[in-house]
Amino acid sequence: MNTFQRSKLSMYHSVNSFLNDNKAVWEKAPGLVSVIAIFGQLLSTLVSVAGKKARNISGVVIARDQLRIELAELAQIISGGIVALATSLKNQELKKAMNFSISKLRYAAVDDLVPICNQILEEAKKNEAQLINFNITGAMIDAFAELTDTFNQSAPSPRKAISKRRSLGDTINELMTETDDVLKNQLDRLMLPYKKTDKLFYKEFRYNRVIVDKGNRSTRITGQVTDKTTGDPLKNVLVSVEGMGFFAKTETDGSFSIKVPKTGIVRLQFELDGYLTGSADEVDVKLGKNTTISMELVKAA
Repeated sequence: MNTFQRSKLSMYHSVNSFLNDNKAVWEKAPGLVSVIAIFGQLLSTLVSVAGKKARNISGVVIARDQLRIELAELAQIISGGIVALATSLKNQELKKAMNFSISKLRYAAVDDLVPICNQILEEAKKNEAQLINFNITGAMIDAFAELTDTFNQSAPSPRKAISKRRSLGDTINELMTETDDVLKNQLDRLMLPYKKTDKLFYKEFRYNRVIVDKGNRSTRITGQVTDKTTGDPLKNVLVSVEGMGFFAKTETDGSFSIKVPKTGIVRLQFELDGYLTGSADEVDVKLGKNTTISMELVKAA
């Protein structure tokens, strides 16, 4: 997976975790329950395929540091599911044993990380049937086991077949396209009623939909959002590229930056509680170029 795909996968995980943490809000909405189940299954499959791809490298060494990051992220997701399960069962001992921070996992010594992952894996397998209720599937646990083994072996392994790696890459692209479709055309739409009935839930959902891409893409949209009356910069404005699933939040100075992998004419939306939604039509995004947009938002009456 490339840097942007990893960033998008992190967004998927953030959305999944947010929905799991707020199940009480949506569990009585049949339409949402069905769509969220589909989204969770797609994510599990994507994690599994990504794990397989990580093990099929030809002629090069798997970057150990990158592999550590992947393993740490998946370990945190699965241990987080176990913590959620332990909390529901009021099992304080299990909750304490599985409470690993991402920094502890990511920066643990090699001799410590593998035993920690094996400990998480043991509890995950032991509680697999119950963990399905916390969006931790058997496929995800299997992928974690494979990734743990890969990290443990960690010496460079030759690729068995170039075609297999390419095939896995194509599968990842297809799964991400399908997952984006579920998010944009189903889940995002089903969440709209909460914009009025539960503003905080809706706002946090949108924040978790933001793709934080730390890559080096040069095709981007940047700009600043200010209050039309006072001229003051506005922080935490949600800036979205309509129909593409790319978001950013403005900083303290009102600035924002969105890295966009596709070029052409796009439409931007600007949303902030207490202000009327703003939009910028006919924004021309060109490959390798920085497109600058300024937006003034008007306070809602």
